[in-house]
Amino acid sequence: MITRSLAAVLTIGLVHAGPAWSGEIHETVQKFPSDLSTPVGPQSNTVQKFTSIACYDARNGTLQDCGFDMTVVGLTPPPDADNGGHNHTGTHPTGDLSIVDPIVAGPSKSLLGLQTAFDIFVVSHEIPEVSGNVDTLLNLRVPPGWHTVSPESCDGGGTSWCFRTTIKIGLLDPMGNPLLMSLPDISPFYEKHRNGAPDHQDEDAYSGTIDANFNLIEIAEEYSNMTALPLSINDMSLPKGGLFDIKSNYALPHTWHRTGQSADINKPAAGINCRNDYDLIVAVNFVMPAESRSFYTPKIPKGFSRSGRFLCEPTGNIHIDLDVIPPPPPSPFQ
Repeated sequence: MITRSLAAVLTIGLVHAGPAWSGEIHETVQKFPSDLSTPVGPQSNTVQKFTSIACYDARNGTLQDCGFDMTVVGLTPPPDADNGGHNHTGTHPTGDLSIVDPIVAGPSKSLLGLQTAFDIFVVSHEIPEVSGNVDTLLNLRVPPGWHTVSPESCDGGGTSWCFRTTIKIGLLDPMGNPLLMSLPDISPFYEKHRNGAPDHQDEDAYSGTIDANFNLIEIAEEYSNMTALPLSINDMSLPKGGLFDIKSNYALPHTWHRTGQSADINKPAAGINCRNDYDLIVAVNFVMPAESRSFYTPKIPKGFSRSGRFLCEPTGNIHIDLDVIPPPPPSPFQ
């Protein structure tokens, strides 16, 4: 298990008198979902965002005793705009907070009524497996008789700061844009037929990497040329990746639909699955010649079987490995 982290260090200066400005302080942090397990390789990660909280005398740098509260506010409103493709009810996972130094406390959604006690407190926020935009709020209170200088005061009176952090969880580029693209809707070579997860809209269910989409289109064309049938595609990944919960409950199964690297194919007829769907096997091998790295490396669940780039599901449907992408670069704070 790999742990990746991002540190946010707050070094707060205090003075006995001075100006203060009103308004919240915002920060945007981009993060991959915390579990990127896929059939194409072990990419499991526990991602944590660390925030170091302390305040000191701006004149001499000595630590002071400030009060603070930190809370996971929830999804950035409106939730249906930034929830990574989850258009259903239920409690969207947002991760818990824990104090890891100098004491250990949590996990909890809120850490309330705490004091820095002339020390540096480190708070960990474990990033969930579900993509979306999650807001946290840190309120840091100055001791009596002190005023804020920089950064801004949240109340205009120089007595506290509000740090609102938006964590963009998903497969994103450095600008915060999704790395996955939607498979085109119209094609003479494939059709989109989904089973289950009706609360995930169809337009959100067919996202993949550029290479995965290209390979799938080529496979569908080869398959259609051989059989005169369109390839029936079930599910791929959500627009920002992360857990694709087919039962709309933010839980498994669909463990391997997190990174836009694979697709489920509906079996063409009763009794035909990936072991004897020879036309599809030929089409896949023609477009994507077998390589040692294309074999599924994690433990295959009971009831599943493996055949090269194919994972046979108990239903007879076929899960295809379409792309191999490297895991995200390690954080410098790892």
